[in-house]
Amino acid sequence: MKIKITSAFVEVQDKALEFYTEVWGFTKKHDIPIGDFKFLISNYGELGL
Repeated sequence: MKIKITSAFVEVQDKALEFYTEVWGFTKKHDIPIGDFKFLISNYGELGL
């Protein structure tokens, strides 16, 4: 089974980004500010999203 796309809502976005990039090896693709929040897009491996 392959998961192609998913979403995760988190309370502390900077901490979540650090976890996904440093622990799981994801790459940050986009970081779009939206008021007090942000919309983050990351990928893993050769997904090329």
